[in-house]
Amino acid sequence: MTGLDTEQLNILRSMWVFIEIEIDMHSRIIFRRFFQEHPEYLRFFRALTHTPSSKVDIDSVCWVHFKAILSCLGTILQCVVNRTPIELRSHIEHVALIHSRTDLTLRDFLVGALA
Repeated sequence: MTGLDTEQLNILRSMWVFIEIEIDMHSRIIFRRFFQEHPEYLRFFRALTHTPSSKVDIDSVCWVHFKAILSCLGTILQCVVNRTPIELRSHIEHVALIHSRTDLTLRDFLVGALA
């Protein structure tokens, strides 16, 4: 389903537990770093559109959004680990629908995945 073997999936799942425990902190760290490395994506977040990447101050609206992104990734990870392709497809279709109104490309999603 992913190209990862069982051991790799188990390691990823065990690491994700720590992200979920401190999701508030991790969402701030991960997205601040992401925007510093990829400032071109600031334009997709209205609250950050005119913010230099070096001064990203994540307000409460963005913070809630970033936490939701991490939670969604956690759900997708659980679908992969538990090998529930129908549920996985449902979550991916939901993400695709939400983002279909933007001008994001497959490349943009890959940048996010590889960041």
